[in-house]
Amino acid sequence: MNEDPIHRGARWQAFYEEDGGLREVLATLRRAYFDRAADLMPSDTAALLKLGMAAKIVDQIEAHVTHIVNAGKLEQAAQDHADRIARLPEARRRFL
Repeated sequence: MNEDPIHRGARWQAFYEEDGGLREVLATLRRAYFDRAADLMPSDTAALLKLGMAAKIVDQIEAHVTHIVNAGKLEQAAQDHADRIARLPEARRRFL
């Protein structure tokens, strides 16, 4: 992946948090899966397993997006820290 992690994280965060964005889509899907599961009988284990797996996949997608956003924030914090160190006088940088 050649893309800048800061730019990628910011882009995914905007897409995730916008009104009607990915967060709302994933929450709607998750809620729909659990609503369907609530309508099933306890003996319908095959359908319950499928809906449980679908909800788990939604969770994994959300975790992946969150990971991308957090990686961008972490990279930005590391870059900010390096910039602060670079602005220090040489004499002070030797002790870091």
